[in-house]
Parts: sequence; C-alpha cells; structure tokens
Amino acid sequence: MIKNLTPHVITIVTANGEKIEIPSHGTIRLSEVTTATTEYEGVQIVRKSYGSADLPPENGDIYIVSALVRQAFPQRKDLVSPGDLIRDENGNVIGCRNLICN
Repeated sequence: MIKNLTPHVITIVTANGEKIEIPSHGTIRLSEVTTATTEYEGVQIVRKSYGSADLPPENGDIYIVSALVRQAFPQRKDLVSPGDLIRDENGNVIGCRNLICN
C-alpha cells in the first residue's frame, strides 16, 4: 500500500493519463535547528540543520514524504517523494508523473 505522509493530496498521472489521488495520512517533518551566522546589509544569514523524524516502521508499505525527509534517510528504501511535477498555467503543482525512491 502507498501511504501519503505529506500535508497535501498527491495526484499521480500515469503514462496512459489515469489520475491516481492519494490522500494525506498525516505529515512527517524533520526536526530543525536554526543558528544565526552573520548579518549582511541588514539581512540575517542563518544556518539550518535538520535532525530526526518520527518515521513509521518498515512493514512493506511505501510512504510518500517530502524530498528533504527522503534524502535524510537514504537507508530507507520505503520512502518516496513526488517526481516530474506537473504544473498548471500559473505554475502551481497539480500532480506528478512518478515517485522518486532512495
């Protein structure tokens, strides 16, 4: 089963044009720490580092997560993120053509 752990409905458009909508089943986010480094022309420059996430156990399911979460856990082969985005005439993402795995 594919479970969507992003806050958005994921619409996948298959090669034959079929649309598969996968509703959100919660959201996985990485913990983050922001550290001030310097200021340039009145703008604060910071360093952001990411840490852990409360991932579900590996159980044979596939989990759609953000690319940032997927890349933070390269050993997890069950994490995927939307790939080849499809945009409308205003540039808004309306779907994807595939899912990217580790």
